Amino acid sequence: MGIELDQMVSAKQFRHELWKYLAQTRAGQGPIGITDGKQVVGVFLSVDDYEAAYGMAIGRMLRRRMQIGGPTYSSAQVLAHVKGRLRKSHKAK
Repeated sequence: MGIELDQMVSAKQFRHELWKYLAQTRAGQGPIGITDGKQVVGVFLSVDDYEAAYGMAIGRMLRRRMQIGGPTYSSAQVLAHVKGRLRKSHKAK
């Protein structure tokens, strides 16, 4: 998943000026890349940017599964499965 970074900062600078990057993110000034040397090691996102990126990734995954005929499940099916597994684990104790 490609995220366009509006700013790049070193991990050390990020730690020392966290308040500044929190304010920028809250103001909607985009994702911030956090670097260690020349390598990006993390990305600091607003909640809205995270939800948008997560939604795109999930959509891509589901489209790929449908194209290759892989399994897709409704949220009701997943919930039923999880509840069944939880019941079994409680009975085993």
